[in-house]
Amino acid sequence: MPYELVDQGSAQAEEYRTLRTSALRQHIARFVGRIACSGGGASDRLRPHLMFSFRVAIDAVVAATALELERPVVLLTSDPDDLSRLVEVPERPKAQPIAVIHL
Repeated sequence: MPYELVDQGSAQAEEYRTLRTSALRQHIARFVGRIACSGGGASDRLRPHLMFSFRVAIDAVVAATALELERPVVLLTSDPDDLSRLVEVPERPKAQPIAVIHL
């Protein structure tokens, strides 16, 4: 729900005020564009999980951005399954995961 539609006195409005957003970086946008143009074949990591679509492009941008951020990182999403798979990094210590939370 967009922040403007939330009752300004509610607990949800307070949560929205504490969120930090991140701008889309050009190198991430280009990478996702290459994946889209290749039919999803540019990454072995993405291929087994997803067929490419606009929804997948958005998930890929969010995941790639989250992977570059300093921890802790929390992703709020209505579709945690795909995002959880995209942000899994086996080489990263278990103490540094990216939390994916269903809204």
